[in-house]
Amino acid sequence: MTEQERETLARQTLLQLEEDHARRVARISTVTREEEVRKASDAERERARLVLETRQRFYEERGYVSYTNSRGEIEWLLPDEAARRIRRRERHNRHLAQTSEARRRWILLGVTLVCFALGAVGLLVLTR
Repeated sequence: MTEQERETLARQTLLQLEEDHARRVARISTVTREEEVRKASDAERERARLVLETRQRFYEERGYVSYTNSRGEIEWLLPDEAARRIRRRERHNRHLAQTSEARRRWILLGVTLVCFALGAVGLLVLTR
C-alpha cells in the first residue's frame, strides 16, 4: 500500500468515526430531551392527581355529592341539588321512553298497512 492510499484510508476512517460520534451525541441529547419531557409529564400528572384528590376531600368533608352531568363531567353538588337533578333526569328519560314507544307503534302500524296494501295489489294482479 502506498503512502497516499494509507492517508486516504486514514482520512476516510476518521470521517466515518466523526460521523458515528456525531450520531451518538445527537442520540444521547435526544434521549435526555425525551427523559425531560417524560419527567415533566409525570410531574404534571402528579400535580393533577393531587389537585383532584384535594378537591374531592374538600367537597366530601362539606357533605357534597359527586354528580356526573350530561357531558360526562363530574360536578360536586349539595345533596338536595343532586336529588333534584336526578329526579329531573329520570322524568326526562321516562318521557323519552314513552315517546319512543309511541313512535315504534306508529311505525309498526305503517309497516303493517304497507304490507297489507302490497298484498292486496298482488292479489289483484294475480286474479286478472
